[in-house]
Amino acid sequence: MEGFPIRKRKKKTSHLHQIPGQMVYVGDKDRPLQLEIFDYTPAHFKHITSQDYQVALPYRDSSTVTWIDVNGLSQVQKIKELSAYFGLHPLLQEDIVNTKQRPKFEEFEGGIFLALRS
Repeated sequence: MEGFPIRKRKKKTSHLHQIPGQMVYVGDKDRPLQLEIFDYTPAHFKHITSQDYQVALPYRDSSTVTWIDVNGLSQVQKIKELSAYFGLHPLLQEDIVNTKQRPKFEEFEGGIFLALRS
């Protein structure tokens, strides 16, 4: 057909051809880091919102159940420091900053990893 040019979208491929386990943010939005921490037992519940990732550090050795929701994944260095503190495998760290991946559930010693798109 004449008069209707076909335009191809350029895809960001900065994560391709990287060594596995390298943290490269794959996403469209650059947002500040925002943590939501849900800490609970059958007897108590605590909800914390913070932009300081260090607020989550005391929960590593806690006897309670803790859910840490991380937003602002473009802040790779902060995510890397938080992930290293919690002892997350480098391939899992790579998955954390890849917002283009499919939904995923992984169980590992001491926790679970759940990636969902909203």
